[in-house]
Amino acid sequence: LRPNAEGPTRGIEGTDGGEIDQLAGTAISDIEQYWEGAYPETFDDDFTPARAVVSWDAAGFDAEFCGDSTYGLVNAGFCYPDRTLGWDRGELLPSLRAAHGDIGVVMVLAHEYGHAVARLSGMSKRGTPTLVNEQQADCLSGAYMRWVAEDNSPRFTLSTGEGLNNVLAGVISFRDPLLNEGDPDVGYDEHGSAFERVSAFQFG
Repeated sequence: LRPNAEGPTRGIEGTDGGEIDQLAGTAISDIEQYWEGAYPETFDDDFTPARAVVSWDAAGFDAEFCGDSTYGLVNAGFCYPDRTLGWDRGELLPSLRAAHGDIGVVMVLAHEYGHAVARLSGMSKRGTPTLVNEQQADCLSGAYMRWVAEDNSPRFTLSTGEGLNNVLAGVISFRDPLLNEGDPDVGYDEHGSAFERVSAFQFG
């Protein structure tokens, strides 16, 4: 995060106003600024931001995301039916920040925003296989991260040494486990192997 970086430019539903939500909201504002320019150039159409962004604490009982309780939901995601994007500020984002720095939080949210962009553009449709959706989101997050690495972001910096290594480590940390063809988890919520995820990010 740049010193004196501009904070979030939109409201966060359910926020506790803490440091992690400020970082996440700042990331969302930066990602949206990128797509406001890149989306029309790429897809020849106007960019429509996510309808809302939502924060929750997975240890709490009083929040919902995408129609479900967020209790125990240590995750971030994009909700296709209502076009909202959300994250767990209690465990997920702090652990990402501790492991990979500020950019680890930005990377996960750039990936989730990639789902929004893929659906908005028509790249992703209802019935698109999960693995394809995830590869698209990795690719689109890579496009945003290049913009940051080229020093175009007013809020974040990313070196192509240690900074990029931290981003890629974050991508790899969410890889699929190695599975055999007959394993019951085959085909369930696939995000791709480390090679597939990094390759899609690099293409972006």
